[in-house]
Amino acid sequence: MIKKPRTKPSYLCQLEELDQRVPIHLPQKADIQKRLKNEKSGFKGELEVNYPLSFLPQQDFIILHGLRIKGASHYFQIDTLLLSRYLLIPLETKNFYGLIEFEDNGQFTRTGDSGKQEGYPNPLYQSMYHREQLQQFLKSNGWPAIPIYPLVVISFPNTIVRSSPKNREVIERVHHSAKLPFIIPHIVKQFPKPIIDDVQLLSLSN
Repeated sequence: MIKKPRTKPSYLCQLEELDQRVPIHLPQKADIQKRLKNEKSGFKGELEVNYPLSFLPQQDFIILHGLRIKGASHYFQIDTLLLSRYLLIPLETKNFYGLIEFEDNGQFTRTGDSGKQEGYPNPLYQSMYHREQLQQFLKSNGWPAIPIYPLVVISFPNTIVRSSPKNREVIERVHHSAKLPFIIPHIVKQFPKPIIDDVQLLSLSN
């Protein structure tokens, strides 16, 4: 079940308001509109995940969208977190289009329609950071060591994902959103032993 619905980010709302207020002739206008376009695209990508997640067994998962959690030293953001008695699955949603490539040396690049190749932070590393921060958060709040299996979700179905065949990390953890109803039950089967009970699961989601 969805316990924390997805809402429009406050930063996106602020940019929309700012875009309406700033006159077209000011030099800051172009930068505002560029940021607004990127934020809208990112939010649209996150919304694309809602539909495939609706096919998961509602009784098996509690779904929290748009989590902002205070860690030991700073806040961290999780696009979507799936909670179950067996494990937690954080989803890092990316709205890249065109061709994205995970290199063996850890570099991550995107090639768009123009053919220009650009480098970006590797989303796999970002998902690993979230796993570490979430583990620390659970430990510091007295929760047992629940397995955490982060996934990177590509929201646009026509995005091409390329990596070396030996890069198991990409094969196992990077998926298009349409694959979520099939890959998530497969992942859960790898963790057959429940770590917490239903009462604890509800408490954790609270």
